[in-house]
Amino acid sequence: MGSKKKLLLLGDRYAARDRMLNLGDQAMQDGAYCVLRDELGFEILAGPWKPFPYLGGHAFRKAASEGAGTVFERWFSATMRRAGSSAREDAVSRWMDRTSLLNNPVVRAVEARVERRAGLGPVAALKPYLLRNHMARRLTGLIESADVVCFLGGGLIADHLWAYMPSFLFELYLAKRLGRRVVAVSESVAVADPLVSEAAGHVHRMLDFHLVREPLSRERLLALGVPEDRMAVCPDFAFAAAADPAGATCDPLPPGSVALIIRGDRHVDTESWRQLVRHLSASGRQVFAVSTCSAHDAKAMRQIAAGAPLRLAPASRDFRDIVAGLKGCDLVVTDRFHGAILALLAGTPVLPLESNTFKMRGLFQMFDYPADVVPPLGGASCERVAAAADRLMSNLPAARAAVAAARATLAGRVREGARAALGG
Repeated sequence: MGSKKKLLLLGDRYAARDRMLNLGDQAMQDGAYCVLRDELGFEILAGPWKPFPYLGGHAFRKAASEGAGTVFERWFSATMRRAGSSAREDAVSRWMDRTSLLNNPVVRAVEARVERRAGLGPVAALKPYLLRNHMARRLTGLIESADVVCFLGGGLIADHLWAYMPSFLFELYLAKRLGRRVVAVSESVAVADPLVSEAAGHVHRMLDFHLVREPLSRERLLALGVPEDRMAVCPDFAFAAAADPAGATCDPLPPGSVALIIRGDRHVDTESWRQLVRHLSASGRQVFAVSTCSAHDAKAMRQIAAGAPLRLAPASRDFRDIVAGLKGCDLVVTDRFHGAILALLAGTPVLPLESNTFKMRGLFQMFDYPADVVPPLGGASCERVAAAADRLMSNLPAARAAVAAARATLAGRVREGARAALGG
C-alpha cells in the first residue's frame, strides 16, 4: 500500500483546539480534520500559527505604491534568505522549548492565562518576532515536504482584518512560489477596499482552487479576477465536524427555551437586546445567553442580563457542549456565523441576524429555510426581529424539518467539494 499524501494545513490549530477562543472556529478545524485526514486520507502537516506577524497591513501599506506583486516578491526573497541562515536560531528555538526558565509551573500558568484571553501565550507570540530566520526555515521546510498546501480561510480575508491579513496572504504566496498546489477551503472573501482587494486579488489569482463557503464570496472572487473554473461553493467545514460524540458534557437547555448567541467583539445595542429578551420571556419562555467566544461575548451578555431576564448558560471550551446544549431549545437567535451553524448542527431552528459582512446572508442562500436573514438588532429593527422570532416559533415542526434537511445536505456538500478540489 502506498504512503499517504502529505497536506500542509497552514495555521493549523488542531493540536491546540481545546484552547481556541472561538468555538465556531474550533468546529471548523474539527471538520477539516474529519474530511481531510479521516475521509480523504491525507497525512496532515501542521503549519505554525501566524509565523510572519510582522508582515501585516502596516508593512504592506508602506510599500503599496510599488504594487502588490513587488511587495510579495520582496517578502519572498527576504524569507528565503532568512531560511538559508537559520542554524543559530534553530538552536535557540530548541533551547527555548526545553529550558526550565520558560518551562516551569509559573511560566506555564502565565502562558495559559494569557492564552485563554488572547488565543496565544506570550512566549509563542514573541517567538516569530525574535526568531525570524527559524520561522522562515520551519515553514519553507514544511511547504517543501508537502504534496499540497491548504488554507482553512474562514473569515480571515476581509477588510476589517487588514491589520494582519497580508501575513496570511504571504503564506499562500510563499507556497505557490515554492511550486506547490495550493487550495483555499472553507473561505469567505469580503473585500471591497481598493488596497485590500489589490493584495487579496494578486494572491488569490495565483491559487489552484478555491472552496468558498457561501455564494456571495464566489461573486467577490470573480470580481477579483479569479477564473470561474478555479472555484466552487462548498459549505463551511464545521458542517462536517464530529458534533455529536459521547464526550459532550453539557446538558440540553430546558425545552421551550430560547438561546441568544451574541457577537461581543462588535458594537452591541444592549437596550435592544434587552427588549428582545423581555419580548421572548413575556410568553413564559426562558431565555439563555450562550457564549461561543467567551473572551469577546461574556461582557456584552452580562450587561444585557443586568437589565433583562436573561440567564447565562454554563461556559464551555468545547463546541460539542454548545451543540448538546442547543438541542433543548426551540430557537436560537444569533448574529454569529458559526453560531448559526452550531444551531443547525443541533437540529434547532435559528433566526439569523446580519453581522459585519455578507456571509450570514450567503449561508442562508444555500438551502430552503422559512425565515430571512434580518437586519442587526438595534433601534427600528427590534420589532422586525421579534416578529420574525414569533413566526418561526409559531410553526416549529416546519422549521425543524427545514433544519434537518439543510444539515444533511450541507454536510454532504462539504465532502463532495473537498473531494473534487483535493482528490482522495
